[in-house]
Amino acid sequence: MSLAAALLTNAFRFLWAQLQLDNLKGAATKQHAREILHSGPRSLHEMYRRMLDPIVNNVNPRRRNLAYAVFAWLLRAQRPLTVRELVFALIYDKRNKEFFGIQAEEEDIISSCADLVVVDSETRVVSFSHVSVREFLAREDFMGHLKLPFNHAEISLACMTCINISAIRGSVGDTTALFPLPSYSATYWAFHARFQEEPETISETLRDIVWRNTWFQVLQFNRVR
Repeated sequence: MSLAAALLTNAFRFLWAQLQLDNLKGAATKQHAREILHSGPRSLHEMYRRMLDPIVNNVNPRRRNLAYAVFAWLLRAQRPLTVRELVFALIYDKRNKEFFGIQAEEEDIISSCADLVVVDSETRVVSFSHVSVREFLAREDFMGHLKLPFNHAEISLACMTCINISAIRGSVGDTTALFPLPSYSATYWAFHARFQEEPETISETLRDIVWRNTWFQVLQFNRVR
């Protein structure tokens, strides 16, 4: 068995055990517990599907939408995102192109994603609990089984909106404390923009950034005078 196969097998065993322990919490009798153990998932795909089902069927649309947004950003981001960066990314309202959408905390992110997402206690980076989780969700998204928000084109607009805020507020370094996503946005907006099917949308947003920055500089100059 190759090292990769061995690691995948061990990951399945660990995650399977965790899932079974969670399921056993709801067992009313010993017989019910035995039935749960015998009906456990036989593959990673089946296990992740069972973990995903409560999210998909959640009667609370806010929690479902939050989980979907987290999955989308983690799948499409071109580098690992910290908790602060992800929390800020999640408040982007793509309809109004403003950062006033889902309000979330770290606890909300973890609890809504059913152990499919974890936060590193040292680096504070958010990631999928295993590389196989990413592969599973990417496949589900590609096959259309999941209707995830924030495609690459929409993330490019979110990045440019963030750059726009930075242009108004000052340099990227000066705004990181309040708006922790400018560094990512400035580096990767162009990558995400490659998937935009309407180039005029990108051009319009870029013109808006330049226009806002220009007027901001004019106002600052007049204020100094």
